Amino acid sequence: MRRSKKLLFLSSALIALTVSVFVPPALGFDTASWPINPTIRDPGGLTLATGDAGISPEALFDLQSPARVSPGIQYWVGAPGSSPAPSDSNNGLSPATPLASMTKAIQLANASGQSSARVNVMAGEYFRALGPAGTVPTIDIAFVAYGGRVVTGTFDNFSTFTLDATYTNCYSLALTSIDRVGNRLAKSGFATYGVQTNTDHSKLADPATLQATAPTTSDLWATDATKIYIRRVDGAVPTPTNTRIYRSGVFLFYFNQAVNVYVEGIDAEGASSAATFDYRLSAQSALKRVFVAKNCSAKYAGGVVNTTSRGFGIESMKGLAYLYGCEGSACATDGINFHDALASGLQWLTVNCSGTDNGRGTSQSDNGLTAHELCIGMDLGGYYPNNRGGSVRCVNGSKTLCAGTWSSDLGDVAMGGAITSVTFQTDNTAIMWCFRCKPNFNVLNAAYIDYNASTGTVIHLCQPHANAGTHGGGGTIDTYAG
Repeated sequence: MRRSKKLLFLSSALIALTVSVFVPPALGFDTASWPINPTIRDPGGLTLATGDAGISPEALFDLQSPARVSPGIQYWVGAPGSSPAPSDSNNGLSPATPLASMTKAIQLANASGQSSARVNVMAGEYFRALGPAGTVPTIDIAFVAYGGRVVTGTFDNFSTFTLDATYTNCYSLALTSIDRVGNRLAKSGFATYGVQTNTDHSKLADPATLQATAPTTSDLWATDATKIYIRRVDGAVPTPTNTRIYRSGVFLFYFNQAVNVYVEGIDAEGASSAATFDYRLSAQSALKRVFVAKNCSAKYAGGVVNTTSRGFGIESMKGLAYLYGCEGSACATDGINFHDALASGLQWLTVNCSGTDNGRGTSQSDNGLTAHELCIGMDLGGYYPNNRGGSVRCVNGSKTLCAGTWSSDLGDVAMGGAITSVTFQTDNTAIMWCFRCKPNFNVLNAAYIDYNASTGTVIHLCQPHANAGTHGGGGTIDTYAG
């Protein structure tokens, strides 16, 4: 659901109006360090807006680090089955001698003695053993897809399933530590919005229960101490082509050092207990850093083990997280999540990003976009349909500007929560500015709230969409001049 999908909703008969986005001084965004000039192109109504920060993700990153354009060292990673044959025994210094894994590239970069590195990853699919596998960069680094898109994740290129000798209705394989199983051939989600994600298999208590339960509407799986057992609705043998098996206890893109990071053109699936793209510091950094992702996606984070996983999770970084054209969808909890528990001064910028179908589990308050603690940030032209628990929801003392942001919500009542359906919500003491935002509330649902300001919070509106008339909460909802 990256930006290209959003073009499905643009009519050639509509002329988009380019509008400057006023950045309220009270927001506190550091325009001296991050020289932005935000605008949105808005065709009006519920047609999707597009955003422009006035500085590209590449240019902003290059102001902070040479890793993308003039790195101290550069490595190449080749796709499985490509030629020349990739091998971690190669030096990886040219396309003629490519490495086989991103992990090896990170290890070599860390040991290079350089202060920055670029990793060029050839287009293709990299299963868990060939991905980054939680290897932590200790220097500035850029991961760039080369020649097309790169897909990687916590999934395995597993071997052959066979009918089990004991549970003869089930296909089984000796494999443990499973977080989630997905059917790659069956899609769920919201085709109306151009959004489709793989359906999940439903986990049963044990293989004996699975043996006795014929799958009708949902693919099924179970585990014991040594095996995974699967029964698909279509009766097919599970293969890497039709089935994704995401492992638990595996970090993917993990950053716990205060380094500058650039990622482009990578579709990442699955996650550890934290996030798919997980930048998380345990101590304050003395220097400002940036995490920049362009045209990347983070999907299918979490499952029955990692029940709180997110897509993009940026926490306690001093500096800026800039996501451009990125998607966080079908995660256990949030699609795009910003935290600053250490009060490091995290600011964030999301441009033409999206997140849907988040809250794929039993948790509550699961959002497409959310900010916490004292985070300061802005969303330009975001698209957050059908999450579960307030699609755009900012809490604690965070301050957020949304411009041209589109949101709809399913609520979390089905998961035992209290949110019926809220498109934009603030909690605790959070403040939100909403400029030309697009809450797509359901007029048939009397419990639907487009803007909900909890007691102690404020939502300021400027040029709201004409249907934005359902307000709630004990806080303040007023207007401002943009």
